Formats: sequence, structure tokens, C-alpha cells
Amino acid sequence: MVDRLEWNLRESGVSTLAKAYIIMMDILANNNWDRPVYYASTTGSEAYLGLEDYFQLEGRVEVYSDSQYVINAFQKGWLKNWVKNGWKKADKQPVLNRD
Repeated sequence: MVDRLEWNLRESGVSTLAKAYIIMMDILANNNWDRPVYYASTTGSEAYLGLEDYFQLEGRVEVYSDSQYVINAFQKGWLKNWVKNGWKKADKQPVLNRD
């Protein structure tokens, strides 16, 4: 675990700060690091605030969604196949909304 986070919002492509970004920055700034912060986003990589270097994939995740597309991606094994096939669907077209 790193002892501090540093990032440049301009370099990460963030041109404006939405309220959600400010909230996430406040959570990170005021977390006492007694336990990790688990971060999930369904809005795409622009919501990562350039923090990808600090992300770590771990453990099991339960997904609850109102999107049948997202549910099928997990339950029908689409996600596993997309990764294996370079993020292409069975029809060889790119996966929609990959982020």
C-alpha cells in the first residue's frame, strides 16, 4: 500500500470536476486507511480521476443491476469471452460500452 496518492487532473484528461469527483476526492483525503476504499463506477474510465495506477483487483464482487446486458455479461459468460477475444463480441464487433 502506498503512503500517499498524487495525481494531476489535467494529465488524466479531467477538464471539469463534477460533484461526484469532489466527493470521491474528499473520501480519499479523509480516509484513515483502517481498511481499503472499494471503488466502482458504471460511468466509464473518465470517472477514475487518473487513479488507475493505484487500483487493485481483488476478491469476489456481487453485481446488482437493472441492465439485462450487464447481468448477461456475467451470468452467460459474455465477459469472460470478451476478454479472451480482445473485447470483441461473437459477431466480431467491438463490445459496446467497454468502460
